[in-house]
Amino acid sequence: MESRPTEIDEYIAFGKAEYKNKSAQLAKIDDFQKTYSWERALWWYTRQSFIYRMLMTALRQQSIHLLFLLRFWIRNIDRQLKQSQCHVPMRVFWGGWKSNNDFDLLQTSVASTALASTTVATSTRSMTTTSATSTRSMTTTSTTSPCRNCSQSNRTALLLSDTSTVAVQALVNNLQSVGVTVNYISGGISTYSGSPNAANYDSVILITGNDYATDMPSSGQESIRNAQQNSGTGIVMTEWAAYEVLSGRWSVLSSLLLATRITGVTASMSFDLVSINHPIWNGLAASFNTSVTLGYSVLSTPINGSLTIASCMQCGGPAVIVRPSVASNGRIVQIAHGGHYSSGGANFNWQNDANLVTMMNNAVKWAAKMI
Repeated sequence: MESRPTEIDEYIAFGKAEYKNKSAQLAKIDDFQKTYSWERALWWYTRQSFIYRMLMTALRQQSIHLLFLLRFWIRNIDRQLKQSQCHVPMRVFWGGWKSNNDFDLLQTSVASTALASTTVATSTRSMTTTSATSTRSMTTTSTTSPCRNCSQSNRTALLLSDTSTVAVQALVNNLQSVGVTVNYISGGISTYSGSPNAANYDSVILITGNDYATDMPSSGQESIRNAQQNSGTGIVMTEWAAYEVLSGRWSVLSSLLLATRITGVTASMSFDLVSINHPIWNGLAASFNTSVTLGYSVLSTPINGSLTIASCMQCGGPAVIVRPSVASNGRIVQIAHGGHYSSGGANFNWQNDANLVTMMNNAVKWAAKMI
């Protein structure tokens, strides 16, 4: 089911109405509203909070209405579980109390299929079976389980760019070498219409390259915006993102822009770190000059709650701008250079400047919450 920008607000409104006379629960709902983000979905589950109890009620009663209200949380739990899932079988245990009648029924159903309308939290520790007058404890086992100690799956990125296949493939290779699985759609910067759903990825990379005169379909823009706002998907964009907005395109994506374009230049660039110890600068000197010529935009001061982490002397302002995630919103990175744009003497190709390659790798990893 496609996510909607209002789905968390709908749940908050329902929760406040449900607990309108319970101040303690209302305080927890306020805390949830202020601090919830997709990467804290499992934290809220293990806290056994009001939202956990509501989910258990929805599953037990098979309430379509409640499950629909909780769809954003269920989706985020699924995403977190997939990111930390073990890929080798392991045995886990679940213990619970059942009446003697229920226990006897289960014993007579061995080798049959049993259905449960709830979820269970498992442990790697076995539980001892005991008995009581009218109830017995039971232990069941499963063969697979998410675990934090397993090697984490690669993060995923949807790369939308032009048809400069050789240059873009070099970028794909760079990213995959640092643990990012990339789905590159050739020409997608102007043809992407929302399939595959951007919300299925940890990050979306927008590199206009040489295809800067054609707008992206609004359905594609909406998929990207909704993924960033509701699913925690990170966004990394190089120029000519601000140029697209200035030219009357990207009307939906314009809300994700972190700075507007003033003018454009083609030259070498010097980068100077402003935000000390930011992860995007891992492995980079505090200042460096590019060994190549690039197209780049002179950008405005940061907007939309963003901040500059690196400036550019030639730009006279920001060169790399970021906005951290807030609630269910994903992180955003906007980079002033035009990627592999190749007009007017620009010659960067994602292979011939190690600093720019490292910076891009780090930007995607940061947007995808790998660092």
